[in-house]
Amino acid sequence: KNFQDKNLYPKEIIKGVILGTMSDIIKNDKNYFSFILVPIAINFLGKCISKDKSFSFNENESEDFNRFIDELMPEEYKKINKKINLYDKFRNGMLNMLKPKKGIGFTHATEAKKFKAKHLQIDDDNNVVLIIEELWEDIENAANKVLKIKFDEDDKMSKPFIGVPQEIKHKKI
Repeated sequence: KNFQDKNLYPKEIIKGVILGTMSDIIKNDKNYFSFILVPIAINFLGKCISKDKSFSFNENESEDFNRFIDELMPEEYKKINKKINLYDKFRNGMLNMLKPKKGIGFTHATEAKKFKAKHLQIDDDNNVVLIIEELWEDIENAANKVLKIKFDEDDKMSKPFIGVPQEIKHKKI
């Protein structure tokens, strides 16, 4: 046997993937691609704080997404979500077609400054602007809130999330 799984726990995923790898990508000017990562992080963090017994696929995705917005994000996001349904227009658009549905505009800080756009700005037609740097900062703050939560030992957050194969070092005889 050359490999053995090392179990990673949900909080390790938050630290290593969301606050680690995803943050690195987003902070390295991968602006459009970054908007694909955002709904993945939102769904995962929403599932983390759900009462669901496990992390399972395609179970309560819209509830997880909306729970994240309602419980972990600043108030402005809740207002926007009620007006335009971020789950459908943002999450479903990006993960299903690699583009947001009508009503969502993406930009980054440099471009926003140039065009005087503001994060979460809504125009008369209920179109909203998302600026990746500001959006991701709010997601990082939400992720840190989840890291501070004390979960019961029988909660899914206290159980292994995924096994990652690790090479076993054999002793030489």
